[in-house]
Amino acid sequence: MNISSHRTRRQVLQLLTGTAGSLALNACVRAPRIAATSAASDLATFSFGFPLWTGNLPFFVAKEKGFFEEVGLSVNARDFDAIAEAFPAFNANQFQGIAPASSEVVSLFAEGSPGRLVTVMGISVGADVIMARNSVASVADFKGKQIAVQKGGIGHFFVLQALAEAGLSETDVTILNIDPITAAKAYEVGNVEIAYSYPPFSSGAIAAQPDGRIIYDSSTSTLVLADTYFVSTGAIENEPQTIEAFLTGIFKGVEFYNTNPDEAIAITARQLRMRPQEVREQLEVIRFPTLQMNMDMLTNPQSDRYLLDTLTVFANFLEEQKLIDAIPNLPELVEPRFVQALSDRA
Repeated sequence: MNISSHRTRRQVLQLLTGTAGSLALNACVRAPRIAATSAASDLATFSFGFPLWTGNLPFFVAKEKGFFEEVGLSVNARDFDAIAEAFPAFNANQFQGIAPASSEVVSLFAEGSPGRLVTVMGISVGADVIMARNSVASVADFKGKQIAVQKGGIGHFFVLQALAEAGLSETDVTILNIDPITAAKAYEVGNVEIAYSYPPFSSGAIAAQPDGRIIYDSSTSTLVLADTYFVSTGAIENEPQTIEAFLTGIFKGVEFYNTNPDEAIAITARQLRMRPQEVREQLEVIRFPTLQMNMDMLTNPQSDRYLLDTLTVFANFLEEQKLIDAIPNLPELVEPRFVQALSDRA
């Protein structure tokens, strides 16, 4: 696995558990081992592109602990500073799966990307933040000021949500179209008063810049701000067992975190070249949903967590911003059968 020195989450349309607060799985995940195609040592393969950030803990753990191999799978993974960098390769069938945010999934699907959302792997409960100087007393004081946030991204949507709650709109501010990494650095060195970002970039900026704090975060959002797994339709049609095996390994990674948090955090810290305490702090604003919660989000229209409600809001936003030509048939985007199979087997 290629792990670079950067620790990026996602860049174009981004989003998302603490040790004590993580959501434990209700039962052990079981899956049939994929039969070897030739020699007993042969493993099926799954190609995966992902952004480097703390919310990928289950993958890091599953990879290091051999949970994929246990179910007959070899994962060929590549990390990206921005998951959007993986989209062309995914569209060219160079990856079977990628890990975009929920808003990115809508954009991909609207553009005809050959994939489906099969799992929600992480939920933001405060990871997405707006930082502001101490002289900015409230979000209402954003009026007339510049805000560093990438246009069209989930951060952009998040900022507009905060403005609306304060009785403001985008016309009341000036948007500086800056990605979350650069925005955090600009805030840290004092070049901007207000910026959107997420850990580890936001936490680093807050620690280094005494004049400021987090003025608004995603812990109060009514939307499900989620990280997902988006899998190619070709893999769904031709290699369903491979997808099921990959998700089995991922949920085993979640199980391991719930029962062995210190080791899971240490594994993640090594992959991200961070201190374990930094990872531990960042996990306080992320939740890893259970299989049962995934079923609720993907299949239950009566649930407050029903993901299609959030995807519809994102789709409307992207269309209003002229970032997609039309709202796609969103129910076709979600493919819950793999989570259902694992849930039935648990």
